[in-house]
Amino acid sequence: MTGSGFKQVSRAQAQRHTSVDERIARAESTVIPRETEEEYAEDIERLWRDAESRFLAIGRTLLLARKSLKMQDDTFKGFVNSRLPFGYQTAYQLCKVAAAIDGNVLTLEEVPTSYATTYLFATMKPEELAEARSMAPPLLRPNVSRKEVAEFKRAKAKERLLAEPEAEGTLKRRERLVRTIDGLRRQRKQIDDRIAEAEAQLEALGGR
Repeated sequence: MTGSGFKQVSRAQAQRHTSVDERIARAESTVIPRETEEEYAEDIERLWRDAESRFLAIGRTLLLARKSLKMQDDTFKGFVNSRLPFGYQTAYQLCKVAAAIDGNVLTLEEVPTSYATTYLFATMKPEELAEARSMAPPLLRPNVSRKEVAEFKRAKAKERLLAEPEAEGTLKRRERLVRTIDGLRRQRKQIDDRIAEAEAQLEALGGR
């Protein structure tokens, strides 16, 4: 405390306080009274989109940190769990979302505003993503609910499970056919060898 009764702080502390105050002021300045539901909806959607862009930036920063610092899995997990305000599972999802968008697997215009819902799309197979885009209305859209996407993924998983016995049966049938063909080819070679041997003996006896 100084003689005037004010608490003395360092320049760095003052800068941090100023930064926080500025962020609060900016946040408060975005709240504007509106007249209609549509106007409020537009404001809220804009703020939500701002939150989405921050999630994407966090994911990109995580990927950059891991790459530039050459972190292995255990090191990266320790960094997240000990230094960041969220856990490894959240970090993993944010990284997957950022990688999918930057890798052109997903586009920012089509993904949901929730990174957790976008993560479900980021982990889909290419054919599932294609189906999600072709549905009417498209499943891959900004206002889709997590429940809708989760139900779609469960349905796809069930389809794969039901198709496995058929696929396995087809594979086994193919293997049997390959073995049959190989066996017949061996038999044909044996027959050809026996025919050649018989012809040689016949020729030795004076021909046919």
